[in-house]
Amino acid sequence: MEEISQDLIVLEESNATDIIPVTVTEQPEESNDIALKKKKQNKKSSKKSKEQACAEKITDSASGRSIDSMYRNAYRTQVDLIRIADNKANIMISINGLIISIGIAGAGMAHSLSSWLLSFSICFLLSCLCSLYFAVLAARPKVRKNKNTVEDFANGSANVLFFYDQASVSQDEYVKIVETLQEKNEYLYHQMSRHIHSLGLIIFDKYHLLRISYNFFIYGFITSLVALIFMLLEVV
Repeated sequence: MEEISQDLIVLEESNATDIIPVTVTEQPEESNDIALKKKKQNKKSSKKSKEQACAEKITDSASGRSIDSMYRNAYRTQVDLIRIADNKANIMISINGLIISIGIAGAGMAHSLSSWLLSFSICFLLSCLCSLYFAVLAARPKVRKNKNTVEDFANGSANVLFFYDQASVSQDEYVKIVETLQEKNEYLYHQMSRHIHSLGLIIFDKYHLLRISYNFFIYGFITSLVALIFMLLEVV
């Protein structure tokens, strides 16, 4: 019996020793799996962060390009509108000048023929003269020299891109102002917006004067023509 009990004890010890290494060998496999999963998750998160960073860079660059194209198109449109206004003013100056020169030459002949023809020519010439005056005002360049300092440009009260304010400082001061302007994108966009607004004010003044010039020409021609028709009907 003692031998049997000793054999059972040996078997139990051997079984215990057999079980222990099995459990020890399984633990590192589970830890390796967990480490692999963590690595995969880290790689996925790093990829997502890189993709988000690239997307943010793309959106920032796209927004910057869209803003630049907006300012570029606005500036081109303003310059084209100024050119169109100057062309319209030149057309009105040439037409009214030609009519006035012909009307002054034919005023003597109209007086010798009849008094009503002379009154018609004088009415039409006055309307052409008013139209010519406002057309010249629209084409006349407006130049004024503002008294600005470097501090005004730094504060943003003076416009770096507009020639009115450029003429108020020396060349060296203007170069320094532009160099500081290049370092600040927000200040640069602010000055560009002010420049476009200044061009818009010039365009508004030009087209307002051109409208008055066209109105004098059209209504003067119509009233003179209507008066001439009534006078001809009375004579007949």
